[in-house]
Amino acid sequence: MSATDVDLTHPYLAQQAGRPVVLLDDGGRPVLGLDLAAPTAHRTSGGWESWSVELTGPAEPRLPQATYRVRFADGEEAWLFLVPSAADADTSTYLSTFTREAP
Repeated sequence: MSATDVDLTHPYLAQQAGRPVVLLDDGGRPVLGLDLAAPTAHRTSGGWESWSVELTGPAEPRLPQATYRVRFADGEEAWLFLVPSAADADTSTYLSTFTREAP
């Protein structure tokens, strides 16, 4: 378990793309696996940067919009705000969007 949260930069998420992400319960135990897609194009405008990533998982359970603790494949952890964006009989898809001041 990480002592501090990883900085969820566009390059970090691009490096993690295609690798599993695990949702954790309050005790830090894995409860659900998701697949992380490559982040969208990195955009900067007016001193801000933004991008988003999609995560896909099983059809059930379908997660409500909320903030979840996740562990990336490299063992780093962070909080992600996930928004359900699509679902079918086999998968559920979630979107996490990032907007912050550009460095």
